[in-house]
Amino acid sequence: MQAVSRRHLISLGADAWLALNQKPRDGSIMLVHPNGNEELGLKLYKQDATAGALPSPLKPLDQAPE
Repeated sequence: MQAVSRRHLISLGADAWLALNQKPRDGSIMLVHPNGNEELGLKLYKQDATAGALPSPLKPLDQAPE
């Protein structure tokens, strides 16, 4: 973490990797990078987004966990 911090980077975690057939759920963080390294993941993302199969990214404030 110190090396990441020294380079002014932010460490991100993911709980679903589309290319490995892991599906995001409510509250998931998805990182989509169209740099050519994730062709299958981008294809699956487009399919899921078009079909409305991705969880909603925003919820009303009164639905936040306590």
